[in-house]
Parts: sequence; C-alpha cells; structure tokens
Amino acid sequence: MSPDPSAGSIIDPVAAYYDLSDVAPLTQGKSRIVYQHPAFDSLLIKVVRPGCRDEERFENARPRRYSVWRFGGMRVWAREYDEYIALLWRSRELPDYISRYFGFCQTNFGPGMVVEKVLGPDGSMAQTLESLLKEGRLEADRLHRLVDRFFDDLIASDAVVSGLHLGNIVLREGPNEKFVLIDGLGDIVLIKTKMFSRWLRTRSLNRRRATFHQQIDRKLARA
Repeated sequence: MSPDPSAGSIIDPVAAYYDLSDVAPLTQGKSRIVYQHPAFDSLLIKVVRPGCRDEERFENARPRRYSVWRFGGMRVWAREYDEYIALLWRSRELPDYISRYFGFCQTNFGPGMVVEKVLGPDGSMAQTLESLLKEGRLEADRLHRLVDRFFDDLIASDAVVSGLHLGNIVLREGPNEKFVLIDGLGDIVLIKTKMFSRWLRTRSLNRRRATFHQQIDRKLARA
C-alpha cells in the first residue's frame, strides 16, 4: 500500500517529477487523461489531453473567449479550482461530497493536477452510479436516499456544478456512505447566471435530481 497523503506522510505527492510513459490511463475525456498516481494509491493525476478543443481554440480562435485566452487547455482546471476554493471559503471545511484537490505536479506529459481517488471497499476505484445501476448491486430505495443526500449537500453548500450525469459521481462506501462528485465543478457557460443566482442553482440541481431518480427507476426496471 502506498503512503496516504491524508495521514500526513512526509512524501510530497506534488513535489516530484512523474514519468507516466508506462502507466496505462484509467480513463479519458474530451480535455483530460487520468492516470493512477505512481506513488500514492489514493491519488490520481489528470493531464491535458493533447489537441483538446480548448487547446485548439487557444491556438486558432480569433477572437478568443477570455477563459481560453487566459488558461488555454487548462480552462477546465481553472473553472474547477475556482469553484472548489469558493466552496472552501463558504463552508470553512473540506467538502466530503467532492473529491479532494491536492495541487499540481510535473509529468512527462506536462503539468498534472493531483486529485483524490475515491476508493471502494476492496481498494479499487469506487464505482460510479452508472456502474452500480448496470450491476444492480444496490436496491432502489438505498440509491434514491443516497442521491437525495448528494443533491441536498450540493444545494446546502451553494455549489455550482455543470454536466452532472451518472458517470461522474461515485459511491464512497462505509459507515458514512455517500456519493462523491469527481468531475463537473463550476459553470461552463459564458454568461454564468448560476454563479450569481441561488434560485437558478437550486432549480437546476433539483431538475437534475429528478432526472437521476427517473434514470434509477428506469434502469433498475430493465435489469
């Protein structure tokens, strides 16, 4: 088992240079590739995907959107860190319904963002709500209760999130089990209305909550 940074390890997960050439990506999206941290089982490293849309926009778009001009291919990182810090300021504590951010490190693929790897009971990556529904491992009542708690946490903290779907929340199991957001912090639109309106944030989250409940019932009915 690798050292756990949350336990106050003297090894710094962000200070070293990490060669990820022989590390297979765990997953990848439109703008990022996600790797297991070579030194810490409980951490991941996200790097910018070469040729991603924001990188192309930075190189080619005229005029550029401000956030693209300012942050280029790391625009998503900036958006997520901005909202994460806002949550820390409002709550004065680390939110346990969002995977933790640990800073940045250098890799052979460029700068990497170091984030928490939410673990399952066996030490592997925690399952997404999507995979739980595919397996039919948990009963509907339990899933509905956990989804309600997740959205209640987001609303109570005034969190701004975008693009919530079954694949970007995972289940942290244990005595205080709950769903944890692993992607999608911040507002992706140009005119950030949700950032300035609690009513819009709450309405948007409650609509997404209703969609999640419908998807749970529909997918379990087919299982």
